[in-house]
Amino acid sequence: MTDAQNATVNEVDLPLDRVLTEGQVDSCVVLLSESERPPRGCAGVLDWHLKGAISDGLRQGIFSGKVGECAYFPWNFHGRVLHLLFLGIGKNASSQNRTSVSALHLASLDKNFKSLRREKWVISRSEFSATIAEKLSRLLPEGGQLWIAP
Repeated sequence: MTDAQNATVNEVDLPLDRVLTEGQVDSCVVLLSESERPPRGCAGVLDWHLKGAISDGLRQGIFSGKVGECAYFPWNFHGRVLHLLFLGIGKNASSQNRTSVSALHLASLDKNFKSLRREKWVISRSEFSATIAEKLSRLLPEGGQLWIAP
């Protein structure tokens, strides 16, 4: 599927953390809830890989998970830098509504995509709906790629 800016969307069967660590992409967007401590979902998996660094950042107030917040976290992994962009989704009553991404979120992501200038991004379909994935692909630079992992 291709949008007007010529970004492509690729479905993969590998989990998000493996897509990142095996070198297919070097940037990802992960949802971070204000009310989940320790973090759950993809943020929880990445926190495990980072030996609790995300949890430490939450405890120290470096990022909070508030609605619309974007927090950039560079991860040095075996000599390469992986770019993690955490998108705050606020307080959620259950893990079922993790996929509610608003226009405010998209505007924040648009700003951050432009400033980071990364072409290959990965998201998890467990956190982002197909509609949101399509909208995200339109925010990428021309020729950009959005990978969607389970």
